[in-house]
Amino acid sequence: MRTRFKYAGGIAKPGMEAIVFNVGQMAWALEFEEESYHERQHGIEHVKDAAPILGNILTYFVSVPFLPLKNREDDYSELYIKQFIKYAGIPVVSLESATLHPWQSLTDIITITEHLKKKDGPKLY
Repeated sequence: MRTRFKYAGGIAKPGMEAIVFNVGQMAWALEFEEESYHERQHGIEHVKDAAPILGNILTYFVSVPFLPLKNREDDYSELYIKQFIKYAGIPVVSLESATLHPWQSLTDIITITEHLKKKDGPKLY
């Protein structure tokens, strides 16, 4: 909840609009594997078909995939974000994933840099 509102609020401030899309809850489930046996099943669409359509509608695609965290290799592969990058045709931004949190890393760097500039701030050894 905090993540959704934080980013939706930040997007709205400069006048943009966020469209929240919960795969599998608000629409058909998406399949991400290249050689998918699910593709022909009702209610499952492949990302290679869905992402280009989203790319024609949206300016940016921002991803926060909440993965089941059951398989370390799958989590580190970043399959979901990579498939959107491959097929969407628009800039794709990862806000958070199973293994990476780029926006948190960016804010950590900014905070550390700001504190190191202070005369009485912490010293880095």
